[in-house]
Amino acid sequence: DCLLSRGLGDVYKRQADNLEICVLFNNMIDIAFENVKEFCGNGKQIIALKAETRAGFLFCCISFPIENEIKKAQNHVLYHSFAYKTLKNLAEKNGGKIETSLSDNRLAITTGWVVNNFS
Repeated sequence: DCLLSRGLGDVYKRQADNLEICVLFNNMIDIAFENVKEFCGNGKQIIALKAETRAGFLFCCISFPIENEIKKAQNHVLYHSFAYKTLKNLAEKNGGKIETSLSDNRLAITTGWVVNNFS
């Protein structure tokens, strides 16, 4: 669980760099699609994307299933994904961080950024 309960509505109430927000969502979705295709085959899978603002931070989480070679999939995301490196750089630039977790054969990527750093 990503510990995020609300949808995207609150994200658009903040002053944020629209390009960075687009890059954030695009890269999270890219990571999920790439890994689901490689490690789950061609069947239908559920990818969950959640975002909210809380205590001056923008939190985003995407989770997706990993059915085969779980450790290989996690390593692929952490060490070989250009999209993940982009997310990490954006998070650090905006005073935040990025984390990954694995639970019940789902890989989750969560990032939090300081909202006030957006220009």
